[in-house]
Amino acid sequence: YNHSIPGVLKNFIDWISREENLLKEKPCAIGGATTGNFGTIRAQKHLRDILFALSAYVMPYSLSISRVQEKFDDNLNLIDDRTKKRIKKFLDEFKEFIGKFI
Repeated sequence: YNHSIPGVLKNFIDWISREENLLKEKPCAIGGATTGNFGTIRAQKHLRDILFALSAYVMPYSLSISRVQEKFDDNLNLIDDRTKKRIKKFLDEFKEFIGKFI
């Protein structure tokens, strides 16, 4: 996707924000995984810009997982303990972030 978000994601966002912006003032978190070394950080920047334009409340930090193929077994079970801890921490932080808007 040339360092941006997939077209299908952009299309989905366009549809849910068309007449009634369903993302307006909703807390959002951004995360991504890739087989490369940069963990979708460039695409995440584009997504962050889009969500800000739609008045979504975007958590100030995101989750990037690089070399994802090394972190799962053949049955798609997450086997990397460091990544498990990072995901848990990210979800805990998102839960706290959401709490600011309830």
